[in-house]
Amino acid sequence: MGETFDGKVFRRAMGMFATGVTVVATEHDGEVHGMTANAFSSVSLDPPLVLVCLNRGAKMERLLQQGQKFTVNFLSEDQEALSRHFAGGYGLTEEPDFSFRSFCEAPSLDGAICTVACEAHQLYDGGDHVILVGKVNGITEADDQLDPLLFWKGRYHALEKVRAD
Repeated sequence: MGETFDGKVFRRAMGMFATGVTVVATEHDGEVHGMTANAFSSVSLDPPLVLVCLNRGAKMERLLQQGQKFTVNFLSEDQEALSRHFAGGYGLTEEPDFSFRSFCEAPSLDGAICTVACEAHQLYDGGDHVILVGKVNGITEADDQLDPLLFWKGRYHALEKVRAD
């Protein structure tokens, strides 16, 4: 048998896995809704599927039902304020500037490194989260070579480039 541990230990351990940061966005009744998520992964190449985990009871869980269109927007290292904004505004003194445009019938966040347009394909029980599998309908990448925003040990980080001389 394994050792027992509490939720804080589990959360801290999972925080040691470095992730990128995304904003999941959808439109409902003409209004764009977004949320920060770092629990994101590709699932399948054929058919192209991705997954994102949504807090159970969160507004985004209610909005993203079967067939609903949404995007997963990969944030660049200069978009930390957007991540904080879409995570509830933690640590912000003012709302950052941002805009969305339509891509594959879903809102795409301007300035994102990459946007993956999806439609909700399947929902699965994931404890205190809902696991949403999305069928990918389109992908757009930024023209510039932007570095990703990273999240590790409960903090934001920038990717450091190592260059050979």
